Amino acid sequence: KKLIRKLMIAIDAVSLYPSAIDRLSKKYGLPLGPASRMIDFDNWKNYQYSMMTIQIIKINKKSYPPLIAHKTKNESIQYLNEVPSEPVYIDKYTLEDYIEHHQIEYKILDGVYWDNGSTSIIGPLIEKLFDDRLRAKAKGKYKLNEDGTKRMKNKPMDTTLKLMLNSIYGKNLLKPGKSKFIYYNEHQWNSKKKIMEFKPIGNYMISNYNKIIQHRKISENLYELEERACDKSFNQVHIGAMILSMSKRIMNELFKICNDKNIEVYYQDTDSIHIEAKDEKCLISEFTKKHNRNILGENMGEFNSDFEIEGAENVFSEKSIILGKKCYWDHLAGTNKITGERMTHDHIRLKGITAEGLEAAIKHFGSAQKLFEHLASGKPHIFTLNPYDQENNKYKILMEFKNGEVFTKPVFTRNLKF
Repeated sequence: KKLIRKLMIAIDAVSLYPSAIDRLSKKYGLPLGPASRMIDFDNWKNYQYSMMTIQIIKINKKSYPPLIAHKTKNESIQYLNEVPSEPVYIDKYTLEDYIEHHQIEYKILDGVYWDNGSTSIIGPLIEKLFDDRLRAKAKGKYKLNEDGTKRMKNKPMDTTLKLMLNSIYGKNLLKPGKSKFIYYNEHQWNSKKKIMEFKPIGNYMISNYNKIIQHRKISENLYELEERACDKSFNQVHIGAMILSMSKRIMNELFKICNDKNIEVYYQDTDSIHIEAKDEKCLISEFTKKHNRNILGENMGEFNSDFEIEGAENVFSEKSIILGKKCYWDHLAGTNKITGERMTHDHIRLKGITAEGLEAAIKHFGSAQKLFEHLASGKPHIFTLNPYDQENNKYKILMEFKNGEVFTKPVFTRNLKF
């Protein structure tokens, strides 16, 4: 929460979760079959995959940023260079990373393992979807307006493929559903009599009173009912855990170089870091030397720059204010590829705030820098997420879901304070 006047770059992982799946498929495969109870704790490394309860006894090496997760009372997670007071639940890959990066001493208390072979069938599918998305992105980012100015091109295929790739990870981590929604229409077609019959909702509710939680009327004869569900499903949460651990390993390899070479990391979130521009060459050369592969590129497992100015090259951040995860401002500067002139641009991430709300707040403060300086001072600001558009005489339409119903909100605000 201070103004940083240093030349910085942002390194962003390319499709982090799909990259983790691709790496797992090529190097290890995904485990098959049911889990078995672990008896031989010393053999955890040799199993195809394992999940354990361990007690961390000692941390012999500090890491910046630290990797050891601590769950707080309100269920949030902090990463600290400290020994957790309680046992931790951990998988094989995370334990390997804790040993490498923190040189921990530990004791395994319990665990399960998979050792019934593996499959890599998901790998080719991930590669195909990723290649399809690259082709969708390559069709161009902008369209020309009638006056010759540029506007962002709608890219539904790119967005859809991105969602599909990330959902492969998320769908493995679903909790069992305690209820289900059904839709009951009082006008029902009788296929034998070839007529439409009226069957009132009351009759259905009397027959199913023991499982109905709540209901609401949607239209004249259509009702939505929430009913208790008997869950007979299963999930693959261990596969989701594998993907998450491998995605962290991809980032941890970057942090290891930064630690070993004293490269300061100014900002870090799930898939990106900010470092000084002067450290870029060292990071690239050391990474290539250690892992024998490229670090910069557009392929899975690689990293690219998060800083872009249309038509510019050699883009860096001259000034930055970092408030928290996905909440930062970078004042970018670069060189015009044709004229050689200096170009600037504000690169802003403010999670939870719409583009319209952000634009209105910047107008209120006079500049993006002043807005972020205000937030960095600890003062709150109320953002209007759907401000009135005077030019087009309309509001951005935003919805609120409350008490099982959907409402249009004329004014939607969010109060931010850091």
